Amino acid sequence: MLLINLIVLFLSRVLSLIYGYEALNLLLKFTPSRSSIFLLKYYGATIGKRVTIQSPLIIHNGKKGKKMYQNLVIGNDCYIGRDCIFDLDNIIQIGDRVTISHRAILNTHTDKGKANIAIELNNKSSSQIKIEDDVYIGTNVTILQGVTIGKQSVVGAKSLVSKNIPERSKSYGVPAKIIT
Repeated sequence: MLLINLIVLFLSRVLSLIYGYEALNLLLKFTPSRSSIFLLKYYGATIGKRVTIQSPLIIHNGKKGKKMYQNLVIGNDCYIGRDCIFDLDNIIQIGDRVTISHRAILNTHTDKGKANIAIELNNKSSSQIKIEDDVYIGTNVTILQGVTIGKQSVVGAKSLVSKNIPERSKSYGVPAKIIT
């Protein structure tokens, strides 16, 4: 495994010099799980013990430079499923014993870009996402900026979480609604 990590690190350095930081995000799509964790930590993420991150993991808006993944904090004993998208424009903080099923999207910002739209919308807004301990996030869940999901909660598959979820609750739907 050490040899694989060294190869991945070498590739990351070369690709980032040639193509910029987006090359590292692309490399994460094709890197084995253990090497993904190594690469994320090397570039600034804080990741606890006994964490599994299934490949591919898609990172959007990592910071430029050596600490490009510093906005990602994952606790101990967590599982991140395949094809998840993490927007690191702001902090994503994941507690201990959290499961995030495949194809979840954690989006920390909105940006209208250059769109000339009729409604009032800030050019850009950004705020952290916090997932507390012992939380289960179902398949295809989208969590928007500024949301905190309380400990021991469950978010059902295909939900859109746009508001805080209290501790020890179940929620599902678009938008997610508390059911217990």
